[in-house]
Amino acid sequence: MKSLEEFEGKFNTAPANGVTKEKYAQGIIRTYTEFKNIDEMKDKAIEFCAEEY
Repeated sequence: MKSLEEFEGKFNTAPANGVTKEKYAQGIIRTYTEFKNIDEMKDKAIEFCAEEY
């Protein structure tokens, strides 16, 4: 993945039948990032921002 826009674009498609939005988002995060879930991703973002100040 080369940009944030490309990553965000992955969320613009609908999940398959029977797949919740949460499970769909988790699959995208696991596939295209080094994180296991959205909470891990948010924690790293908070840590990164805290280091900047």
